[in-house]
Amino acid sequence: MKLKTLAIIVSSILPSVGFADTEENKRFSFYADSTDIVINKDSTATVRPYNDDDMVAEVLIENSDRNRVSHNIYDTFNIDSDGAILNNKESNAKFIINEVKFGPRSTLEGNIAVLGNAAHVIIANPNGITCNNCSFSNTLSETLATASIQYAKDNLITYRTSNFLPSNNMYREKKIDTRNHGEINFIENEKNKNTTNKFSTLNIISNNIDINMYLKAKESINIYHGISLLNYKTNNQKVDILNNSKGSRLIGRKIDTNLAIGDKNNIDKSQHLNGIQANKINIHTNVSTVNNYSVIKATKINLNILNNSKFNNHGVISSNLTTIKLQGNSHFKNKEDSVIAKFRHDDYAYYRSKDPFIKYENIYRFKVSADNSSIFINEGALKTDKFKTIDGSIHNIITNNAQLHSYNSLSKIKDNSSVRR
Repeated sequence: MKLKTLAIIVSSILPSVGFADTEENKRFSFYADSTDIVINKDSTATVRPYNDDDMVAEVLIENSDRNRVSHNIYDTFNIDSDGAILNNKESNAKFIINEVKFGPRSTLEGNIAVLGNAAHVIIANPNGITCNNCSFSNTLSETLATASIQYAKDNLITYRTSNFLPSNNMYREKKIDTRNHGEINFIENEKNKNTTNKFSTLNIISNNIDINMYLKAKESINIYHGISLLNYKTNNQKVDILNNSKGSRLIGRKIDTNLAIGDKNNIDKSQHLNGIQANKINIHTNVSTVNNYSVIKATKINLNILNNSKFNNHGVISSNLTTIKLQGNSHFKNKEDSVIAKFRHDDYAYYRSKDPFIKYENIYRFKVSADNSSIFINEGALKTDKFKTIDGSIHNIITNNAQLHSYNSLSKIKDNSSVRR
């Protein structure tokens, strides 16, 4: 190890001090560009090498409260490809919050594992998060949020995102770069690409999201985009979207509310290498622009497009049950050469098909719930057995030079309630 010999020599010179009584148990940073964890001085959590391996950090998390929530505050939280351990043996927490306050952007490159009982793991950093081939294990769910967290002791976790770049003195005093404030990036080295489940139930909360990797979850992927205030109830795992459009209006340049899935500069390649896949996929937007250049694939897909949001599908949306809710002057456009249908099987050679009749089969049910100010436009391929709309008509559903607009039956939506998780 690069510095291990030095560490041993120094420890032999210094007086013998118990690990829990030193400041060293608040920081893990042995090498340049390696895992760098700095626990806030007011937090009771500590960090140490896992099994004396100075390549892997082990965080002994804060004790959980009566709601089994452990709230850990960090100044820095970066994980390299060797990964990190969240030790939950003593705390027995059901929710492990890892929140960075006034710190640099977090980069997650390895596996974050919970030791002890499985838990819901939350990583929050308003200044931005990069997931570079990151993964989780022994987790009930995973939440990545560019938000500050307000945790109340009554089973309520509140996420508050910012619409503007910060001008806070805390960032300036620490000389911390805030140019990517409020952004979450998912990237992956092509050599390390795999299609295994890296997540259980993945929640993404941010105003600016760029997904340029193959993102796969065992259960569900839930994206909350452009939503500045969100409540999560720990007792029943339900989410309340408060939709406060003002958010945290810090003085500075406004943060763009863009969600991109795949690479717009190389759509063909993107559809082979990138995309999101889960049993259920739920995307909730507010004053947002969404562009899918890749593949969104699930058994059930819910798209809740609200309040002047725009969703452009340049790639493939594949599911058995698809619901699109458009409200408040929002638009959905299935672009030319793009597809809303169901893959016949998992052969990626079928992406970007020129013949939807052969390459895809019908969705079982496709629902479009659009208010009078919103519109659904199809310029590509759409195949479904059952097409359901609010009034059983397609007056605000436009087809422009579509390759295929096929449905076996057109009927009225019985329940026009909000799209649920």
